[in-house]
Amino acid sequence: MSAGGYISQYATWRWCFFIIVFANITVQIIAFFFLRETYAPRLLQNKARELRARTGNPLLRTEYEVSDGSRSFLSLLLKALRRPWVMLGTQPIIQVLAVYQAFNFGTLYLLISGFPALWEGRYGMPRGDASLNYLSLAIGSLVGVNICGPATDAIYAALKRRRGIPEDEPGIPEFRMPLVVPVSIITPCAMFLYGWAAQEKMHFMVPNVSVVARQMLVAVC
Repeated sequence: MSAGGYISQYATWRWCFFIIVFANITVQIIAFFFLRETYAPRLLQNKARELRARTGNPLLRTEYEVSDGSRSFLSLLLKALRRPWVMLGTQPIIQVLAVYQAFNFGTLYLLISGFPALWEGRYGMPRGDASLNYLSLAIGSLVGVNICGPATDAIYAALKRRRGIPEDEPGIPEFRMPLVVPVSIITPCAMFLYGWAAQEKMHFMVPNVSVVARQMLVAVC
């Protein structure tokens, strides 16, 4: 988005889409040659194929290669399309998380959609310079993933040790909740700081810091 501001400022809007297409093609080419396969059925299928070639035994098959009709492309597609809706309609925890994520992404896109009016209209920045403020979203997400996420895991492991739960056994889901309590208080404060700083036209770093805090803390949940 930061690059898109400069592209739209010095070129036509079409180049924003051209650059995205070129970047996606480049990433797909790199991924095709350098990313390793991680899909378990595919890995087992490759292993079974190697064993058949080495032993000459055609009966060496994985459970995913059994052609009983239940694993046809159409049946797998219908099952994959039906499963999310069944879980959403029958599992309260998924319904609660869906509402939370809807609120989370709603506030995120409110921030994103309001950035042009804030930085260009309120602060009078050129379009390219204004787009640099989108970096606060990226910085907050990176900090949250690399700091808040591991911190949650460390608290989870510590609570398991305190309760005497072996490392190879799962802990109580509530062990991941301690950080959520302060986050639920600090996150709306960060949103309030963002709106208040924008209204009072404080230094442009103040709204950015609040956005970084908001993104960082959301990663905990």
